[in-house]
Amino acid sequence: MRGVTPTLFGKELLISTDMNYVANVKDLLYDNHIKFRCKVYNHNRQDGGFGARRGLDSSMFIRDEYAYQYVIYVGKEDLERAQGILSRMRKK
Repeated sequence: MRGVTPTLFGKELLISTDMNYVANVKDLLYDNHIKFRCKVYNHNRQDGGFGARRGLDSSMFIRDEYAYQYVIYVGKEDLERAQGILSRMRKK
């Protein structure tokens, strides 16, 4: 799995800022033998990368609990099954 970019890996299953929810989803995917990749984006990043000036201006108003965005990707062949598992999880 390492070294594969998310867009080449598959389809976006979930975007969330709730770390505990994402951990539960990852556990369910693992338990159901669905390969996935999780990407984390830090919206308070101040490392001087591309677009840093814009990032500094807009990130000062982001609350800490929303600073990190988690995106889970699954393979195209597993997307429907993963969506079903996620749907059942939300109904509980």
